[in-house]
Amino acid sequence: MIKRLLPVALLLFALPTSAAITFVNQAEVRVLAGTGTQACTLPASMLEDDLLLVALANDFDLTVTPDGIASGQSYINVDKPSAANPGLEIAYKFMGATPDTVLTIEKHGTSRTACVTNAWRGVCLINPFDVVGFTSASSGNGDPDSPSITTLTDTAVVLSVGMQDDDGTVVLNAGPSGYSNAINGDTDDSVGANVSVAWVEKTTKGAEDPGTWDLDTADAWRAYSIALCPADKTGAGECCEVIAGRTRRMF
Repeated sequence: MIKRLLPVALLLFALPTSAAITFVNQAEVRVLAGTGTQACTLPASMLEDDLLLVALANDFDLTVTPDGIASGQSYINVDKPSAANPGLEIAYKFMGATPDTVLTIEKHGTSRTACVTNAWRGVCLINPFDVVGFTSASSGNGDPDSPSITTLTDTAVVLSVGMQDDDGTVVLNAGPSGYSNAINGDTDDSVGANVSVAWVEKTTKGAEDPGTWDLDTADAWRAYSIALCPADKTGAGECCEVIAGRTRRMF
């Protein structure tokens, strides 16, 4: 009887291995200045439980009016600092059974807003971030340079997110070395702002330093390193496993 139960017991207590996060799609939208809101088209092909990351940049502080992501859409802010240079907002949301197709943004009265969105599949629903919060850096001049971040789980995805002030017409020469799907959104005006996002899979957990973006302009900037945690998590104190497309905590 004990021999028969042993394989079952081992199965119940076995820890899942980390599974890769999948990049789904991305989009760039320019939000006009004025009053009211603008509906921005989101990346195609999203499914239930996909994570959408939103990054905004504006020449002005987005916390004053406030502007940025309109309330009532269930987004959770990663960061939206006051007196930022440039003004910015980073937020995320897990898609429901019917994934969103638009994002509603509150317009700034006098300044356009740059918006980049990225969709991801296979991110842990319990703790989407492998590292609590983020790491960030800023400077009064130059190109965005996301700082080092130390991942805790194999196959975590590290995102480099950079915002640059006063350069609303920018050419993206290259993202950080080795990073994929580099995208830049700008406000298409001389005194606006721009936002850039790229990513890399950190196969083995540990320190990851994204390095500097290569833009054709130089001005005040703020940059972030954010680590997404795989749905099957084994490295940071709790584990998740995928069951019928969703995740649950393992004890």
